[in-house]
Amino acid sequence: MQSKTFSILLIAILGAFIAGSSLFIVDARERALVLRFGEVQRNDQGMPIVYEPGLHVKMPFADTVKRIDSRVQNLDGDADRVVTLEKKDVIVDSFVKWKVDDFSHFYLSTNGDVRRASELLERKVDAAIREEFGKRNIKDLVSEARLEAMFKLRDTIQVDAEDLGVEVLDIRIKQINLPNEVSESVYANMRAERVKTATELRSTGQGEANIIKAKTDAEVKILLAQADQESRRIRGEGDATAAKIYADTYKQNAEFYAFLRSLDAYKASFNSDKDVMVVAPDSDFFKYMKKKDGR
Repeated sequence: MQSKTFSILLIAILGAFIAGSSLFIVDARERALVLRFGEVQRNDQGMPIVYEPGLHVKMPFADTVKRIDSRVQNLDGDADRVVTLEKKDVIVDSFVKWKVDDFSHFYLSTNGDVRRASELLERKVDAAIREEFGKRNIKDLVSEARLEAMFKLRDTIQVDAEDLGVEVLDIRIKQINLPNEVSESVYANMRAERVKTATELRSTGQGEANIIKAKTDAEVKILLAQADQESRRIRGEGDATAAKIYADTYKQNAEFYAFLRSLDAYKASFNSDKDVMVVAPDSDFFKYMKKKDGR
């Protein structure tokens, strides 16, 4: 009885092991191929059978599962030295986003090896960058035309990458640097151009400043002349009015007129305490400063 129970238990364990070996799960982040005795399983058209995410059955002991990552991959290689249209060397640093698009084709071209695919794709990217940069000068590559160049690069690399079974999602140029032996001469030219531009701007500004200054000086002279003319006219009118007032006063009272004129003379003569005046005491100058009795 114990022997029969042991046999049943052994058969159950063996059956469970075989059943477990017959099942495999494909994760949502990957696809799978089944190799039977080392040969990939194919469909009627001779293409490898690709297993989608989920639970699948295989032949135990004879089949092995080859898993392929279906996520977006990042290719960030070393910076390359390329030559532009004007025969200038530049150091280009770029990265590429890609993923497996045709898993059957991908397995046939790379044996399902993502690292091998990255190496092959990197060669294609390098060749495309050299070709595209060879059609453009440095000015285009650092201006708005840089975006157009990246779009063309992506389209070119996508066509070249179809034989790998991958899709190129994006390519970006991170940096474009000049080699050390080239950068100094380029910077020197840039400095010379900036100095030339600054000199031209200063010269233009100085010329405009001289024109503005000349116009301002002319306007100031005109305003001063007009003001002097106006002041002379006003003073003339004032003198005429004053003369008329004196004349009218003289006509009405000659003695009072003489008194007013004497006051004006006193005011002008004693305007400062530093003035010295030598006049005889009986001079008419002091006529209105004496008492009625002449003292």
